[in-house]
Amino acid sequence: MPMDNSKYIKFFFTEAEELITNLNRQLVLLEKNYSDADVINEIFRITHTIKGNASAVGFANISTFAHLLEDIFDKVRNGKLRFTKDIADTVFQAIDELADLIERTRKDGVESERLPQIAHKLHTIAGVKEAKEIKAEAGVPKVEKVEPKKARISEKDIRLSENVRIPTKNLDSMLNLIGEIIIDISKLEDLNRTLHNRRLKDINSHLRRIVSDLQYEMMNVRLLDLAAIFDQFPRLVRDAAMSENKKVELVIEGEDIELDSKVIEKLKNPMIHIVRNAVSHGIELPDVRKRMGKPEKGLVKIEASRQKERVQIKISDDGAGIDPIVVAGKAVELGMITEEQANEFSDDEIFELIFEPGFTTSKKTSEVSGRGVGMDVVRSELSSIGGIVSIESARNKGTTFIIDVPLSIAVIKALLCDVSKKTIIIPSSVIEELLEVEPNKIQKISGQSHILLDENLIPIYDLGKILYGEPIKSLDSRINLVVVRSGNRDVALWVDKFIREDEIVVKSFWMPAEVRSITGATILGNGKVALILDPYETIKLNSFKEGGE
Repeated sequence: MPMDNSKYIKFFFTEAEELITNLNRQLVLLEKNYSDADVINEIFRITHTIKGNASAVGFANISTFAHLLEDIFDKVRNGKLRFTKDIADTVFQAIDELADLIERTRKDGVESERLPQIAHKLHTIAGVKEAKEIKAEAGVPKVEKVEPKKARISEKDIRLSENVRIPTKNLDSMLNLIGEIIIDISKLEDLNRTLHNRRLKDINSHLRRIVSDLQYEMMNVRLLDLAAIFDQFPRLVRDAAMSENKKVELVIEGEDIELDSKVIEKLKNPMIHIVRNAVSHGIELPDVRKRMGKPEKGLVKIEASRQKERVQIKISDDGAGIDPIVVAGKAVELGMITEEQANEFSDDEIFELIFEPGFTTSKKTSEVSGRGVGMDVVRSELSSIGGIVSIESARNKGTTFIIDVPLSIAVIKALLCDVSKKTIIIPSSVIEELLEVEPNKIQKISGQSHILLDENLIPIYDLGKILYGEPIKSLDSRINLVVVRSGNRDVALWVDKFIREDEIVVKSFWMPAEVRSITGATILGNGKVALILDPYETIKLNSFKEGGE
């Protein structure tokens, strides 16, 4: 898959400015002690980095010019060239020319076709070949004549970068402070529900808009392209395929979608695990694929797409697939479910067992393709950021892991609900719709309540019963349902009442590993703590309590 370099060019210019500044600083240090090995190695490293970075984004002349400097310091560090004041003067001038070449490329959007004239001198110093030989060599960039610069730098020659690098921890701290302001705004709004002061209401509304804009800008600063992790997979798939003696093609789509850097950080390890499994345990050996009528080269596909306030990532392979019968049998053997449950569970519910702690398969049971090893860690990592993962698979056709994550995990929109006189929070990003239905619209099928929605029967789960052991008793004639996406299906959560949708600040805290239905908490305007619900884990908790639907 050809790489789109355009998204890296701005990073090249930002880093190049820093590297040039550091190069000048190191060269000044070297003038104080021409034999300082540490400084010489650092200068060599910087020139090598500029050369490599320029080549990676397609700036051949910048790369060539930096290579000339690299050659000089390679010889200096290996004792083949003695560094002198004359060489230092030439190198200082060359650095200025390199900086100008980079700056002109940045402004014009295209690279100059000629190298600075001082390139001849650098060739001579490095002893690569005589300057007169350079002109005759085919393929070597033309050299432009440039008047020598004065050694003294004027004020206008000093460049300031248009970009600033900020440590991620500083951004996190700033976002936390914005979160505290949002909490205080909520407290003022809660107070004004009692005071009914119009002026205070207007001030609060204005303040919330400003802080919301500030939060939006801060969130944008923290955004990264998914390419930050997607670009690592071509090499990973290549190496995994070679070690397994397999032929695998990787297709990547949606790498330009942006996510909060914290979300991307949490995505990395689960995705690496799933992709490795797709190659090692999903894709068959070439001769096996050939016998099955498949192409010898297997396909692994990673595709990302934006789904409202969330991002969905599908990792699929066209390999052996997962046999639900084998998975169910192994779960029974491990004591995770009973024979009766194994017979009642749907394929989707059986695939969910793969994510259970302790679920594993021996090497002899190769039909399961080893999918269970470490998958509980995958789900745990994703759940910690409000993400969910589900599986679709068909024998001999392949497997797809569907990962669904929020755009951000710091401040989110969420629905506040009353459940058994306690406030429970459901992220808006997983909500499909809110329903108020008549009790006679509820249908009982095999003891499970359902609601007919768009010609589909949606199961209903009583949050009061699941969370607190107290079934909800509606005080009016209508039932309040929150329809959410849970895995690869819709379900309805029964709550006492809808309070309001609000922006909330997510606070992480330690929870026992077995408590998966809660992903975090927030502080309400009245100062009380409300828990944030993971609908997917909540439904799964109920399924195992009830022994399946």
